[in-house]
Amino acid sequence: MKNRFFTILFLPSHPSGVKKLTLSGFLIKSLAISTMIILLASAVIFFDYVNVKRKEIDLVSLKEKTKIQNVQLQTFADKINDMEAELARLRSLDTKLRVLTNTNNEEPGVKSRRLSLGGQGGPEPVQLSFKNEASLAEMVSRLDRMNFEIKSQEKSLHELHASIQDQESILVATPSIWPANGYVSSVFGYRESPFGSNYEFHDGLDISAPAGTPVLATADGVVTLTGNYGDTGNTVTISHGYGYETGYGHMSYISVKEGQRVERGQEIGRVGSTGRSTGPHLHYLVKVAGAKVNPRNYLN
Repeated sequence: MKNRFFTILFLPSHPSGVKKLTLSGFLIKSLAISTMIILLASAVIFFDYVNVKRKEIDLVSLKEKTKIQNVQLQTFADKINDMEAELARLRSLDTKLRVLTNTNNEEPGVKSRRLSLGGQGGPEPVQLSFKNEASLAEMVSRLDRMNFEIKSQEKSLHELHASIQDQESILVATPSIWPANGYVSSVFGYRESPFGSNYEFHDGLDISAPAGTPVLATADGVVTLTGNYGDTGNTVTISHGYGYETGYGHMSYISVKEGQRVERGQEIGRVGSTGRSTGPHLHYLVKVAGAKVNPRNYLN
């Protein structure tokens, strides 16, 4: 192909100064292509530069966010450690209360979840290292274990609360005080009859006291019987629940009614000598599950 030439004229204001520049077509094409390449390369370099700067800005922002997140996660880890320590204290308290209330009831073959009285223990505190994801996974695992233990501890505390309430109910239902101020004139068991020389079984405790001495309920309960019943004269019977029942005989006066709820220490009548009696005294009887027992075992 024949090479073509192009002439460029430079026309100054004075005609004698005309200049011309002759260029081949190949050179012009080469210059045009070179210019395009330079422009394209400049554009690529510019966009690369912009992307690099943007990535640098994003990296700085990411580092700052990571730093903030690290602080937040470490604070979270510290809270987990505190919660685990508090849970350990609750388990220890649970164990001590069960020992004190004698309610340390574990299912056969099941190892106790509670701590021993001799010391405390637990997992190592969470120390975060963000070079890998292990610490975050450890926190999630800790939270899962704590969630399980909190539910178990909550169930245990509910059981303990119910047991303590039951024991409290048993305590208030257990005869435990003297029913009258006086002295024992006849004990529980076989004795020589005060009305003859024969031996007889005495099913209660006789407490001698001046007539009119207050007679007190020895435990909380409900009055189930009042009236004059022959040998024991004016008598009151109280059902305390849990198999406990007490009787009070020979009273001169009864101040309660059948069906009435009474509390330990509440006056239910006065000492007298009604019924088969040789003088003012209180006949005090205690039954456990329907069997008459020695009242002396229930006097403090």
